[in-house]
Amino acid sequence: MKDITVIICTYNRADILGDCLQSLVEQTCEPSHFEVLIVDNNSTDGTSQVAEHYTNQYPHFRWVREELQGLSHARNRGYNEATTPWVSYVDDDAKAHSNYVERALWTTRNFDFDCFGGTYYAWYKYGKPAWLPKNYGTKALDRRTVGITKDGYASGGVIIFKKSVLETLGGFPTHLGMKGNKISYGEETYLQVQMRKQGYTIGFDPELKIDHLVAKYKLKLWWHIQSQFRQGVISWETFDYSLENKKLTHMAKKAFFTLRDGIKLHTSQLLRPNYNWQHWIMDVVNPFAKDLGRLWGAYKLKRKH
Repeated sequence: MKDITVIICTYNRADILGDCLQSLVEQTCEPSHFEVLIVDNNSTDGTSQVAEHYTNQYPHFRWVREELQGLSHARNRGYNEATTPWVSYVDDDAKAHSNYVERALWTTRNFDFDCFGGTYYAWYKYGKPAWLPKNYGTKALDRRTVGITKDGYASGGVIIFKKSVLETLGGFPTHLGMKGNKISYGEETYLQVQMRKQGYTIGFDPELKIDHLVAKYKLKLWWHIQSQFRQGVISWETFDYSLENKKLTHMAKKAFFTLRDGIKLHTSQLLRPNYNWQHWIMDVVNPFAKDLGRLWGAYKLKRKH
């Protein structure tokens, strides 16, 4: 019996999916210990041909098609199809380091985690604009050794669960997360919030590594503003925050002060030689967009309840 299933949920990324799957072909771990499951979430490009190319060549690769649109639906289909005690989710626009599976299995055998995450590094396939922050696209929790993380959350692009935990909790919440081309987030964080509430252990292994694509659309300022707004909107549900005693007028004032203080702090920096209007947008407009998103999300929830 294999030990772990690496699940790749994919939607219309035939142009990059091959890089992801090839990285899993080139693992140092013997194929007898793991399987790769590709979950095609209604792609309309050449995704199925790419998936078939790999499943026809490698017996430990297989693929299924999930008709319900949404990343959470695809992730839930993945763990339900898995035949192993552990499941790993790797984004379809990422490349696993060559020892990814070997390291994942080492961690499962040496630590009593119910879920754990790893590190991802920016993969600038299409170049990097000067206005993007220096470490944009690279993320690691603030610890250098393997251990329990009590505050942070593992990224959904490089995360591993006991399959039994996902079964017990009912998997990922399908009202959160990406749906087709609609920007949304939060499903893996919400799941970890619920795990902590029920006493499960979340860990982190800095040596579990992937390279994550900084896609072309992330090289556009408008996408960053939209992304921040959407993160604000879903933050209430993602972190299971209570709206009790939260006044919309107070939140509106906070958004105003965020914008006002950002303008005061950063406008003078436009005179610096290496600081331009794109930097100003990232520093001033993005935090304001996130606060507006929180306000809009709170308003929607108050109306709903």
